[in-house]
Formats: sequence, C-alpha cells, structure tokens
Amino acid sequence: MGYIAIKPLVITKREDGSDLYLYDGAPVPGHVKGEELQRLLDGEFIAEDDAAEAPADVPPAMEEKPAGNASLEAWQSYAKSQGTSEEDLDGLSRDDIRSLFS
Repeated sequence: MGYIAIKPLVITKREDGSDLYLYDGAPVPGHVKGEELQRLLDGEFIAEDDAAEAPADVPPAMEEKPAGNASLEAWQSYAKSQGTSEEDLDGLSRDDIRSLFS
C-alpha cells in the first residue's frame, strides 16, 4: 500500500530538503514519513491507495532548467527531477515538456 496525490499540485520535501512537486495521481515517495506524511493526510492532499507503490528513487532536484534547445532526454530528466512521473511524460515532445515549466 502507498499514497497518491489527490490535489492538482502537492508540494512536499525531498530528502535533501528541496521541494518536490507531486501532481494529481502521482505516487508519494517512500521517504515522505512521519509528521510530513501526517500533514499531507490531514490536509487531504494525499490518500491511501492500495494499488500505489512508493517510487524507490526520486531523482534530486535540478537547479537549472535545460537550455530551450536541449535534448528530449535532458528535458525528461529535468521534469522527473521536479516530480513529474514517467507516465505523465509518455508521448510528450521536448517542446511539450518545456512548456510545462515555462
């Protein structure tokens, strides 16, 4: 059992203290525990989901966005570091992903 975001955007913290953005339906990483997990539950930002599994590894946040003409892979890595799931990126072009962070 895990937890999923149930609001359009949920902001929590990564292990390194940087912000982690979870979009509606995104699984909550396993490192979110204790008081922070309870805060998200109490605020009805997340909910238990029997089908959800916490992602094992969330990439560290990247400080800077890639250049506008950077590769699709660079933009995918950046998006993942900002909390975007693989499923949300599926089928998106570089420009589609770039527009998510404009």
